[in-house]
Amino acid sequence: MILGDVGHSPAQVPEPDWSAGADLDQPLGRQSRQMVWDRIEQEGLTVCAGHFLPPNIGRFVRVEGKRHFRAL
Repeated sequence: MILGDVGHSPAQVPEPDWSAGADLDQPLGRQSRQMVWDRIEQEGLTVCAGHFLPPNIGRFVRVEGKRHFRAL
């Protein structure tokens, strides 16, 4: 999945409620991130996160119960 503007930092993966300055509608941004993060995790999708610093292709994994981005 190509994240586009849904995610601006890997720090948002475990904290989807954290908004970037570019989120014009922060409540909708948080809701959208949570929905997309859930889908990525449930379907085991590979992620291309253009706003993350390279390496920015990876997967979401659980570490101590928290969701994290792990580069491939």
